[in-house]
Amino acid sequence: MTKITIKNKILLLFIVGLLFTQLTFAQTKTKKNSSPPPPPSPSPFSPSLILNWQTNNFVPSTYEGKILPTNGSTIYLSLIAKNNDTVIDLSNSLILWYLDGDFYDGGVGQTNMQFKVTKVANNFHFVSVNVSISQPDGSSRVLTQSVNIPIINPQVVINVPYTNIPSNSSVSLSAIPYFFNIQSLDDLSFNWKITTPLETQNASGDNTITINTNDYLKGKQINVALQTQNNKNPFEFAKNQTTLYVQ
Repeated sequence: MTKITIKNKILLLFIVGLLFTQLTFAQTKTKKNSSPPPPPSPSPFSPSLILNWQTNNFVPSTYEGKILPTNGSTIYLSLIAKNNDTVIDLSNSLILWYLDGDFYDGGVGQTNMQFKVTKVANNFHFVSVNVSISQPDGSSRVLTQSVNIPIINPQVVINVPYTNIPSNSSVSLSAIPYFFNIQSLDDLSFNWKITTPLETQNASGDNTITINTNDYLKGKQINVALQTQNNKNPFEFAKNQTTLYVQ
């Protein structure tokens, strides 16, 4: 039977201790690697202002563009503040509104403003707003946003199904008004003027008119002129004209 010397015993104990140390280190490393990752750092506070405006001038129901103001229109503005995609509460923020460079209105939490257009067509009203926003560290930050609002004249379009008309036939034309300061078509008057080589006829009232052609108009043209008037404002009107050709 082989005897284990003291020297061999010491060597054996050293090897066992070394294996135990390596096993303990591997278990500790595994535990560290399996711990959950640290939470992501919060996004930086980066507020921005969104300024919207609108007016309620008359347009046909099929119109999908921006409704533009004319002299005398009322402009309605609204303000929203966002930090990334989150809406910021402005109920305790001081908001100051400026119109054409001069202070117009303001107050705490006043996110809406309205004014009446005083300029004529081919001009702009310049609106700016200053907002004091509280930051996460307790300090305040002032943001500014502005917009140019174009002023135009009201318009009227003569809707013509076709401009080449057979003789001994009829064609109906309609007037389509845009951007008048009215609530309905009843607030407008339509004055038509139909001119042929032989005569001139005037018609008023409705926004539609029917034109009849005879043999003597064959090969000639018919000029159609239209003036549309706001019945409540003599200074608000629009004109247009078109030409029909009798075949």
